[in-house]
Amino acid sequence: MKTDSVPVVGGSERALIGQAETTLRLKTCRLLGLMESWMYAVLGGMLALTAALAVLSVVPLLWHEWVAHSLTQGILMALDRLLLTLMVIEILHTVRISVRSLVLTAEPFLIVGLIAAIRRILVLTLQTAYASGSTGAEAPNLEAMRMNMWEIGLLTALIFVLVMSLARLAGSHAAEVAEER
Repeated sequence: MKTDSVPVVGGSERALIGQAETTLRLKTCRLLGLMESWMYAVLGGMLALTAALAVLSVVPLLWHEWVAHSLTQGILMALDRLLLTLMVIEILHTVRISVRSLVLTAEPFLIVGLIAAIRRILVLTLQTAYASGSTGAEAPNLEAMRMNMWEIGLLTALIFVLVMSLARLAGSHAAEVAEER
């Protein structure tokens, strides 16, 4: 009868194996950390380029609309692009903070959500005004206006929740700072 025996490992051999595992874990963590930092740098560069191109694209848009004498529509599109650029810049700020502090916080994401909701309300308001005939457009579509009003109401409620969340987070951070003193 053949039995497989497990080799007995002494204390010093266990220590060497543990030290090798620890070294491997540390090297793996460093490598992953470098890869993460590199990816954040690439993402940050791409976000910065996107923001710059979005801002630069607004100038010819406004010029074209001015020449075509339809500045209202141009302002609507420019406002939409600029607020989108503001959201990209806030995301870039979040990436920068995450790289520097190695901590992901909720506040920047709440701010991006707040900007997005405000952006959508402004765009919907201008679209509703444009469609209602107040700017000289054709007959208003009442169903579309009703749906826009519902969306504006829901977005207003979302803005209230986001602001309350930001206030609560700010209050909890202030309490943490006060406890540390």
